[in-house]
Amino acid sequence: MSMTCWVLGVTLTQIAELGEEPDLTSDLVWVVEDDYHKALRDEKISRMKPADREAFLAERAAVAALPRAMELNERIAEARESVATLRPLEPAICLERLWNVLHYLFTGQLDPPNPPGDMLLTGEDLGEDLGGYGPARLHGPAPTRDFSRFLDMQDLEGLQARIDLADMRRLGVYGTPGLGSDADVENDLLRHEVAFHFPRLRDYVRRTSDKGNGLLVWID
Repeated sequence: MSMTCWVLGVTLTQIAELGEEPDLTSDLVWVVEDDYHKALRDEKISRMKPADREAFLAERAAVAALPRAMELNERIAEARESVATLRPLEPAICLERLWNVLHYLFTGQLDPPNPPGDMLLTGEDLGEDLGGYGPARLHGPAPTRDFSRFLDMQDLEGLQARIDLADMRRLGVYGTPGLGSDADVENDLLRHEVAFHFPRLRDYVRRTSDKGNGLLVWID
């Protein structure tokens, strides 16, 4: 199962409440990820032909009736009730498997610290361990602003030019394509993924910073 990185904008009020009750963080993660996947699913459904939509919804209903799915939905419902006071929530972005590649391109190394470009792997631990990958990490408005300025100084072509498969494999950068027969193809794949995820991250962090908010980052 892939390790994916999530980034969520949080207000000063939410930061204060999470600081007072850090155990809310895991429930927040449940809700935010569920909202994200529901939005993707709704967008997919909106593009379907009527017959395909009907078949898809029927399949979803059958899956939802399974015991495991019912247990999961109950857990999510409990989480929603738990974090009711934190609403409204910003939609999160998911960097999929590319988070460690982006960290490498931002910092030139595998491990933190190297601020301000290391914020995907640093921050104040908040709450319990999330599935074996550590707790979520909180960044207040000031480091979020610094990260936003750092990202605004980067250009996509420059980041793509830093892709070095040999060095990334040597360091063990997660998300690097495995050993293959065509390094050019693998390079093109990474360039494409960076071209997709970097602007989304840059723009999201900028919007968050412009609001005077902070960031919550986690991997699961």
